[in-house]
Amino acid sequence: MAPWRPFAVLCTRLLVAAPHVSQEAIRKLVGDLSPNLSAELQDRVEAVLSYHFRSKHFLDVQASLPGDLDWSSQPSPWRSYHGAPRVQLPHSLALLEAASSPVPLSLASLGAFLRLGAGISAWKSYDGLHMWALRVMPSSGNLQTTEFHVMLPPLDGLAAVPAVYHFQPEMHALEFRLPAPNEFVTTADGSAGFLVALTSLCIREAWKYGERALRSCHLNLGHAVGALDAACNVFGWSLQEGPPALHADSILRTVLGLGAGSDEEPGEHPELALFVRTSARASDVGVWPAYLTAETIGKLYREAHVEAQGVPGPLRPQRPAAAPSWPAMDAAQEGAVMALAEAGHQEEPTTSGLERSALKRLLGQRLLDAILNRRSVLRMSDEQPPLPEADFLRILRVACTAVPEPRAGRLAAGTGSAVNVLLMLHKVESFLQGLYVLTRQRGSEEELFAFVKAMPERVHRSESGSPLDLPEGCALWALARPVDVRHAAQISACGQEVAGAGSFAAAFFGAFTGWRHPRRYLELLWHAGALGHVFYLAAEAAGFGATGMGCFMDDMGLGLLRDPWSMEAKGDSSSQSFSAEESQHQVLYYVTVGKASSDPRLLSFDPYQHLQEGFSYEALQGGMGRIFQTT
Repeated sequence: MAPWRPFAVLCTRLLVAAPHVSQEAIRKLVGDLSPNLSAELQDRVEAVLSYHFRSKHFLDVQASLPGDLDWSSQPSPWRSYHGAPRVQLPHSLALLEAASSPVPLSLASLGAFLRLGAGISAWKSYDGLHMWALRVMPSSGNLQTTEFHVMLPPLDGLAAVPAVYHFQPEMHALEFRLPAPNEFVTTADGSAGFLVALTSLCIREAWKYGERALRSCHLNLGHAVGALDAACNVFGWSLQEGPPALHADSILRTVLGLGAGSDEEPGEHPELALFVRTSARASDVGVWPAYLTAETIGKLYREAHVEAQGVPGPLRPQRPAAAPSWPAMDAAQEGAVMALAEAGHQEEPTTSGLERSALKRLLGQRLLDAILNRRSVLRMSDEQPPLPEADFLRILRVACTAVPEPRAGRLAAGTGSAVNVLLMLHKVESFLQGLYVLTRQRGSEEELFAFVKAMPERVHRSESGSPLDLPEGCALWALARPVDVRHAAQISACGQEVAGAGSFAAAFFGAFTGWRHPRRYLELLWHAGALGHVFYLAAEAAGFGATGMGCFMDDMGLGLLRDPWSMEAKGDSSSQSFSAEESQHQVLYYVTVGKASSDPRLLSFDPYQHLQEGFSYEALQGGMGRIFQTT
């Protein structure tokens, strides 16, 4: 690559509020990228794309930030519904040692599943007293914007009727919200499985990251989907799309008993419903009745005199006197809302036959340890060994075949290809340094060749002569090699050293063409987050580590893909292009993989020590806590 000036020098330019975005240019771009949209959908896609371009980072301009952090108003990563009946869940994983596959659904297996799919992985501390919790899925700033709700059949230890619960991970408990009509359970005994609904509280991210928070909020949700899928792999269960009716925001909000919230206390935003299939019997295919619409659900609840129990606890100890607002972010979120007519609510099966997932097949017995030990790398080891060839190829295979890609309705699913990966290889055994692209879906190559300026060369074998043996439809392409891209990776990742000091860095990019609905933007972020999650798990299984990076110079990363030798010129906001030719792909996420350096000052504690007999737990502001031994 071209010689680089020190990043600190490049960043001494004055940073202003946000990149300038011309609405006229955005309107033309939407018409070029996604023609034939209705006037309403055109306006909503414009709001989404305007947000995406406005929230880009450049060397001279960055997305709007809140300024100095007001620690007195830091949101809590834990949500509780005060007054809701609470059921403590078991958290032991001992049942996995002797259980058959698939593991039968019970209170014990549900508790273990939620531990692996949404729970705490460790408590960390610098002084042994003030602690913070890590979760099984990463989150920008550990702010945890995703909430988990479950709709369960009657189980021993829970309500005697089908019911909706909120999962409270801090105390590893279910909070009873409201009973559900019998029609919500797929079979009489509930043996087919249960529903998991994910909601977002993006205000947690906005407190620290400002306008760019919507991106990281939905990347977090993708990680949550990846974590649930990984847990399903361990239990012999499968994660599948939820009922079509629940794609509509209004129906999902009604089913979960969510309030609209207010400026003082924002409410949860319903995002996605998934079906966890726990039975392998072909007869246990669930069907969501077509008549269950928002209106009929509301009528069922009114006739049964059903009211949601519990009041959502405040996220912030106090509201800041002058809380910043993010209208572009709010407009994008509202623009991506899925209405009932758009989601469709006809009767159709929600599940398919249970199959052994590729994630368990590729990672084997190392999967469980990878889930429990996954951490975000804060610093790469100074003595960075090469990532073994076999482990690198396993990461690629996992990325090709083991990534859940949730879709919120058929209209939201665009015709564009899946999220693909720009690889910046630094130190990988049997591979030259340089830029590569992993295409994850047949047909992606044509779009790639049309976008990049140099013709990529397909890589069939490593430098050792071993065939790559990638799954069908998946291919690795060389853009520039041999070339040292460590500085390029670091600079394009906002100067973060971990991007250039490990084995490789990856930029995930998605197609912004052929959208049929603005929800496609959220889907692409979900897919990128889920893809990042399997990178984490596969790296951990190899004895390495990974970290996701939500801060990156969007167009510099895109420049590495399109024309690597002109990347530095893409650092200025004045270079931002709104042409369809240069905008058909956009960078969504950065992930880096390498051998982590441990911090000897950092203490680690058992994830559920605070719930054990003989210990006392005191919750502190901002998700911190103290754990005392009482006996």
